Amino acid sequence: MMKGVVLFADDHVHQSEYAEYELYQLFRNEYVVLSVDNLDHLEHALMSVSSFDVIILDWEFIENDPDFADLPPRNPLPILEKLKLFSKIFIYSNSIIPDDDKGKLKDLFPNRVEFKQKNIKPGQTSELIEEFKKIKQELDDFSGRNRNLNFSVAWSRAINQALQEIFGELSEANHSWLRDLYESSLEENGNAILEVIELLNNLLAEQLVQHRALSEAIKAQAALPKSDPDPDRASARLFQRIYYTKIHNVETPISTGDIFDISEGEYAVLITPECEVYTRNPLTKSLSLKERLDVLIFSKSDLFTEFNKPNVNDSGQKGKFNQNSQSKHILPSFPYLDETKLLPGIINFTTALRTVPNRWLIRKKRRFKLNTPYIQQLRQRFSSSHSRVGVPAVNDSVRVFNIGEIKTLKTEQEALNVNGTGTNQGS
Repeated sequence: MMKGVVLFADDHVHQSEYAEYELYQLFRNEYVVLSVDNLDHLEHALMSVSSFDVIILDWEFIENDPDFADLPPRNPLPILEKLKLFSKIFIYSNSIIPDDDKGKLKDLFPNRVEFKQKNIKPGQTSELIEEFKKIKQELDDFSGRNRNLNFSVAWSRAINQALQEIFGELSEANHSWLRDLYESSLEENGNAILEVIELLNNLLAEQLVQHRALSEAIKAQAALPKSDPDPDRASARLFQRIYYTKIHNVETPISTGDIFDISEGEYAVLITPECEVYTRNPLTKSLSLKERLDVLIFSKSDLFTEFNKPNVNDSGQKGKFNQNSQSKHILPSFPYLDETKLLPGIINFTTALRTVPNRWLIRKKRRFKLNTPYIQQLRQRFSSSHSRVGVPAVNDSVRVFNIGEIKTLKTEQEALNVNGTGTNQGS
């Protein structure tokens, strides 16, 4: 059963002489429906509303403006290609969709796109109602096959409600709250935008924890049985996404946690603290990348050193993922270049640290970054290992002698207690 907003996009949806208009009215009677009749409004709607339960989408849009009436029909594929939507896409069209375009849509929305030929004519009320019932049933079946989409609607609704409350409280506290947060962050951190985003994310997280409907939605989703054909691989892929975020824009400022491709099979994670990645010119106040930066370098070949004889039943090997070694760190499901297997990354603290010129690092490709809180965990563990003071090991004779002294002291105290002559040595 659909619970969210339906987007009905068709070039005839607002024209009463067309059957699409009549179908839209039937939807309006049962659902919250947003209707658009051109591709420009479609793009604005998709960018403005965080999540739709379903998008009912015509394929060919004829220009309604008389000044452009001679233009050929356009389709929504260019819009859909640049937006990473997580919604059910229901293509409902008279026109035949080319197989190439169908393939692109299936790649963009795996298991989330359906195609249906229109079977409606204006004025045929009973036939239109039957078509409406069929579409509803198909959409309900569609929802049943896409359980995660139902949670995304609950998540988006909770975020929207939380943000409205947060922004209202911030504005009430200070009309220039964003400017003040940015300026104070600028004084402490070279990447002030990141600092502001993290502050707002923290406020949002605290608000969401108290959202009862979201908590119920999470518990309901968690109670559902697993449906993946290969659940172990699915879990490994899940943690790859939890740990790492793709860097799509090369202009994104370099920041702590960025992962660089150094050479074939070799990678580097930037661990310089966020507040030290950039330096500020005291005169011009302009920011520039710090001249030298700290990275941890590791290689794919380290896998076969750490797991010389891989054994999935070896509890010791599985325990390595608990970060039980002070001198090493495991990155699960690391995104190796051109590697389809889901393999861990092994960082050996004793050999990984390099301080490199920024010009050397800038030339390297960034594809991913290590997310919070995992980059903080890596930095904390490295700092703890790197800062340990090396001292001579205590030899065995000292250990034996010290234990013997304890035994002697215990014997003496027991003798004093027996003879009744024990004294308070602290007096």
